[in-house]
Amino acid sequence: FRYDTLETNNLEIQVEMQQQKEKIEKLISMQAEDAYKIRMYRKEMETLRSVLRSYIVQIDSLNMQNQELMAENKQLRNTELRLSTEKKQLEEDKTQLEEIKDMATALQASRIDMVMLNKRDKESDRIRTAVKVRVDFVLRANNVATMGEKRIFLRIIRPDHVVLGSPELEVIDFNGEQIPASASRVINYENEDLPVSIFWTNDGEIVPGEHSVELYSEGKLIGASSFVLK
Repeated sequence: FRYDTLETNNLEIQVEMQQQKEKIEKLISMQAEDAYKIRMYRKEMETLRSVLRSYIVQIDSLNMQNQELMAENKQLRNTELRLSTEKKQLEEDKTQLEEIKDMATALQASRIDMVMLNKRDKESDRIRTAVKVRVDFVLRANNVATMGEKRIFLRIIRPDHVVLGSPELEVIDFNGEQIPASASRVINYENEDLPVSIFWTNDGEIVPGEHSVELYSEGKLIGASSFVLK
């Protein structure tokens, strides 16, 4: 059916028909344009779906990689924690071994005795006649201790906790502090039992009561005892 074959003698009808014809053609053109747009939209949608599927695949892959990285990171943290624990244990073992070695190599004084001497160097049992104090002891044999010269320090402590002083104002390095000594002596140690005597001159500081005797060497307390003086 063709619109351009229509004939009429009525001018108004012809004009109206022409207008209707133009409207129809415009609608047909618009419909064709809309159909084209729809096809383009569908094509774009397919492209977007394809891109979206690609993104989904990438996201899944990234999620999987992220899970693997998280698992690896957890494993690394566990390894780090284990190594840190092992290191701490090794340090504790090393410290313990050093303490054991330190104790094993330390000198030990035994059979400690304290004797007062009068001005004729005879033993006295009275403070009023004592001009010297002699502390006798034995350095025990120790095969793992270092041989050679060693200084032995003596501390005599009165009942009132006053340390009997030395003219040289000697001090002992002990536990990071310097403490006063009463006297000292250098000996030559050869890893065998060694009898030693250290003398202290009494200038009137001795008082009646229990006196403590402490012996030190190389920054360690190597022996202690107590004696009652009258």
